[in-house]
Amino acid sequence: HLWRATCYQLAQEAGFDLYDRATYAVLCGDVDNIFPVCRSWEDYIWAYFNGLIECRLEQYFSQRGQLRELGDADLPVPTQLLSLTPEDIFRKVDARQIDKDPIMALFHKIQKLFILNKLDEIVNCLKEELLDKQPSYYDNAAYFHILR
Repeated sequence: HLWRATCYQLAQEAGFDLYDRATYAVLCGDVDNIFPVCRSWEDYIWAYFNGLIECRLEQYFSQRGQLRELGDADLPVPTQLLSLTPEDIFRKVDARQIDKDPIMALFHKIQKLFILNKLDEIVNCLKEELLDKQPSYYDNAAYFHILR
């Protein structure tokens, strides 16, 4: 707890470099200070899942630890992601509208369905893509990579 609380404090230090703050934020699950360095869909997904894992670890250890005896229980750590589900994470990232390229949007949709273990939906998605697209769409090499 003390380690995460220290990282959380350092991640919020306005005088620190943006990337130093993001590094400390990763170590404690503080997504608010990771987001400024995120550039891609993958960055945001990773930041959310990392934050969720860090928050759940903190919850687990605080329920089984001796924080009150050590006097560390009142040190703040990020906990805002505890109620999120994987579906919530994907909805939040999709709301940011990061994907401008339709090929990458399709690739990310397939990744999302794979992570959520929705294999039947992946097959249906690919089937729809094959049936609905115009021949000019097939000129993009990335499209065939996705299908493979």
